[in-house]
Amino acid sequence: MIRLKKQAGFSVVEALIIFVVIGALVFVGYTVYKKQQADKQTNTSQSSSSQEATAHDVKSAPTITTADDLDTAQKTLDDASLDSDPDSTQLNKELSEF
Repeated sequence: MIRLKKQAGFSVVEALIIFVVIGALVFVGYTVYKKQQADKQTNTSQSSSSQEATAHDVKSAPTITTADDLDTAQKTLDDASLDSDPDSTQLNKELSEF
């Protein structure tokens, strides 16, 4: 009767299968990561270009030096239509300089 020795470790085929599975996971992960980076870059460039376009379309606010200027500005704001989405970039800039 022939006794077989107990073998320990992986065979070459098992090791090859493990490497193929790990390689596939790395490839899929890398592909998803690159796609997310490209989408993030696209969204950032679209966002900045739309902000630049709206910032150039807005007239600059007049300088307020007296109370009459404040009343005129308040009347202008009351008469303005604020139904659209306002861009507060210019307002924030003016307030920071005030």
